[in-house]
Amino acid sequence: MARARWCDVTLFLDTTALRAVPCDARTERRRGAGAGASAMTRGAVPAVVFVGVTAWASFVSLGRATRAMVGTLAYFYVPSVDDDDEDGGGGGGGGGGRGGRGASSTSTSVASSKQKKKASAARVMATTTVARVDLVHETMMNRPMFEDLDIVAFVGFVLCANAAARWCASRWLNADKDSMTPTLALFSVVIAMRALIRTYADRSTPGVERQLSFVIGFLAWIASTFIVFFAPSSAVVFNYSLLADDINAALSTAAGGLITLRVKALHVGLTFAIFGGTVAGLILSAAARMVKSYTLFTQLPEWAMEYAGSAGCPHWRKFIVRTSFALPLLTLVVSAPSMVSEPLGLSAEAARDAQSAFFALSAFALFTSVQPLTQAFLDSGLITWYEIKEGSADKDRLSERERLVIGHRLDLTNHLVCKVALQCAAPALLLLACSIAMWTYGDMDASASFIPPSVIVESCACIAWFTCLYGCLAGGVAMVVIQPEAFFAR
Repeated sequence: MARARWCDVTLFLDTTALRAVPCDARTERRRGAGAGASAMTRGAVPAVVFVGVTAWASFVSLGRATRAMVGTLAYFYVPSVDDDDEDGGGGGGGGGGRGGRGASSTSTSVASSKQKKKASAARVMATTTVARVDLVHETMMNRPMFEDLDIVAFVGFVLCANAAARWCASRWLNADKDSMTPTLALFSVVIAMRALIRTYADRSTPGVERQLSFVIGFLAWIASTFIVFFAPSSAVVFNYSLLADDINAALSTAAGGLITLRVKALHVGLTFAIFGGTVAGLILSAAARMVKSYTLFTQLPEWAMEYAGSAGCPHWRKFIVRTSFALPLLTLVVSAPSMVSEPLGLSAEAARDAQSAFFALSAFALFTSVQPLTQAFLDSGLITWYEIKEGSADKDRLSERERLVIGHRLDLTNHLVCKVALQCAAPALLLLACSIAMWTYGDMDASASFIPPSVIVESCACIAWFTCLYGCLAGGVAMVVIQPEAFFAR
């Protein structure tokens, strides 16, 4: 007879009989204590990992995230010449005494002649050319809205690091139930919305642009109401009726049946419509700015290839910039349940993960396009100088008034560099935060939270979907306005 001792039962193995005898109470208590300690250890390891990843990402991204996102930029300005330099430095001084008057006057006249030639050459350069200077990070820090741009870059980097740590923990540590990444994703949604609002609140934004954003937001709210209530569920990524049922079930469970208040599907649908109108109003200016920079980036004049900063963009980045404007539209098509999840027979969890992956892919493409689009905006100063110079009466020399006009426009372009970069980065952070929130909150247990996780999942899916939709619509309208001949050619 052979005897083997297990943790829960004692087995007596015989050729004729098989018996299972339970362990005593002391062994059972030891087993329960060991299992509890093991569970606590498994829960502590991911918490330590995520805290460490957040601390490391915060340390690394401080002062570096914005540099990595914006990269190297170059701006243009009109060079100026001082009046003293133009006069030749004041004539070169007096004689220096009777004894050496002849030699002194000769050397003075030669020096004065050289100074006048240099001043004349500088004057010609200032009235005929424009200077290109690299925008160093220290100078960019003094531009308006740099703090908002730095916050967006910082939060985006930390969020990506936490999402990567969560994925690694779920793959190798068998633990993906953290609370830091979902909370950080919701915080990033608020930061992205705040950044878009700040672009409108800036004093450089015209009042007409603010009024137009309110009008577009109101019209988009009406359109979103029809989309939410009348669009088939197989064409959108959110479901307001199921969300209303989840909220009512959570209220009944939490109150023990004492609360008779119920949330109707109409209330949830109208809330989603408000999300759509808000996103449309906030994304309008950013989409128009990105389309304008994209048009200049892809259709740079031949004469500017040698001077424009965006001309030296590598080919892989040019491909990503072109792809970033097609990915939101592709995401709208692919994320529809009738296009991918239903034909492939994906489960609800797999379909949600696929949708969040496509939203994240669009966000990464927009983040990568921040530097080329911002540089294209700065290159518009070079185009302005060329257009005014070629349209002047004397194409070889700019008048004083033309130099003032060019200088003012170039100064305004250089002044708005951080605002333009923020208008490119904030929508990217919004898409990224919504996609990670969909992914992380979708894995949560509904019974472990007072607020159903589906509330966050469906709301973030609605915001991300309307961001792609109205971004594509605003970009298409801006493209038609900028290049009407390309769409209405005779």
